[in-house]
Amino acid sequence: MADQQLSVPTNETTSLSLLKQYNVEDDFASMRSRDVVLPTARIMQMLSPEVVQGKAAHGDMVDKSTANILFKAKTEKHAIVPFMMWLEWIEWNKVKTCPKNERIIERTTDPSSKLAKRSEAWETWKNNEGKEIPVVTEYYNFIVAFVTEDYANYDDLYLLGFARSSHKIGKMWLNRMRKNKIKLDGEYITPPMCAMRWAFKTAMVSNEAGQPYWIPSFGDGFQNPSGDLQRLISISNSLKEQRKEIMERNTNKETDEEVHPTTVAANTEM
Repeated sequence: MADQQLSVPTNETTSLSLLKQYNVEDDFASMRSRDVVLPTARIMQMLSPEVVQGKAAHGDMVDKSTANILFKAKTEKHAIVPFMMWLEWIEWNKVKTCPKNERIIERTTDPSSKLAKRSEAWETWKNNEGKEIPVVTEYYNFIVAFVTEDYANYDDLYLLGFARSSHKIGKMWLNRMRKNKIKLDGEYITPPMCAMRWAFKTAMVSNEAGQPYWIPSFGDGFQNPSGDLQRLISISNSLKEQRKEIMERNTNKETDEEVHPTTVAANTEM
């Protein structure tokens, strides 16, 4: 008996109807939470591999897992929606030419760890140019979605880390979120992170030697559409249920030194 052939409708309306009725979740029924990859979003610097290879321009925001450009440098129309935040500490190998599996000497997300305490003590070493570099790098990590006024895909989430040259920016953004208030039923309350979106772009600045590099730049915060709130809170709660696993499995894989080695390390204090 010949195999039955699946008839694919040529009528576009019928095809769309079939797609809407199809239970997509069955296709991914065996997919576990630990199988989900959270890509890193990173601002391209002068020496970023994607820039050197001609795949992106410096200042672009790029998905590091695919090298796709999320948005171009200085683009004004984008905003960022945060869902979750945690701290991470990494001691990087000082030898830049070491094998990839030896790049991270030690890593932790435990604020009470010795590594975190060493970061607070501001241990430094001098690179080949005689500049002081922190031995332990502290990251403000956020899970975020990039949106525009016309389009918001909350399913595409990214890890966005702030360290060294952008550390102060991440810290200030966190404080703005914490102090932010919205009026609800006559009272002012602090909303969930995910209830807000913040104007976001990349901006070029220079270090003390006049050498340029790119940093994240935040504008005003706005409430997300009320119709999106239930979905946003659901995503946020789902992420927080997996907090420990997410923190363990998602880490920064590059140092600022690799992408703009002449940048002066920013102090971690505001």
